[in-house]
Amino acid sequence: FVVTDTGPGISPEDLPHVLEPFYREEASRNRETGGTGLG
Repeated sequence: FVVTDTGPGISPEDLPHVLEPFYREEASRNRETGGTGLG
């Protein structure tokens, strides 16, 4: 049995934040100003 991971994974600069609750990887402008995110 062999497992090979060929996906992009998590970028090295985001690894320290993996276990932080509510951490947003993508901080684009529309994400910063776009509502509560509940919709």
